[in-house]
Amino acid sequence: MADRFSRIPRGRALRGSRAIAEYMLGDPNAAETVCALPRDEFGLVTLGRDLTGFTGWIDHALAIRARTGKGSRKAKTAESATI
Repeated sequence: MADRFSRIPRGRALRGSRAIAEYMLGDPNAAETVCALPRDEFGLVTLGRDLTGFTGWIDHALAIRARTGKGSRKAKTAESATI
């Protein structure tokens, strides 16, 4: 993980899955979704007992997912239903 994010500015620290969910999804109640994300892909770490993410690393990972089309199955299913 260190190599993947070595040139990416960390940004602001988000402490706890609820804070990360609010930042990423706009819904602090989606904490379970955040806990299921691949930690190495999003640069998520556990500090003490809290899941911690950094805004710069999260934004970078989301941008890569958007470019590669590696989104959620739920979003892809909803998209195909409207076509």
